[in-house]
Amino acid sequence: MRRIYSSAIRRVARIAWLLAPLALLALPTRWLEATPSLCVIHRVTGRPCPGCGMTRALSRLAHGDPRGAWRRNPRVVIVAPLLAGVWLSAALRALLPDRAVSATRDES
Repeated sequence: MRRIYSSAIRRVARIAWLLAPLALLALPTRWLEATPSLCVIHRVTGRPCPGCGMTRALSRLAHGDPRGAWRRNPRVVIVAPLLAGVWLSAALRALLPDRAVSATRDES
């Protein structure tokens, strides 16, 4: 029973991970801009951390506003492609479960 429960949780987690980018499209950027920052470092120290504004930057990028994304956090030009690559890898694993999709696996 535990094994079935564990595989069901993994399946739900995979689906949630694959649908996560849609949340950036579904949430209006104006709503994100109006909410207070959730960054613990910023709240405690009063200074922004390197990741502050990244959710807002990714949201702006997802809505087709690269300049606004850059203004929120310039690191978005590094983080967005990395997240896209991780997401694509996870999507391929989910869609092609019989084939291992790994960039680090050595085929000898």
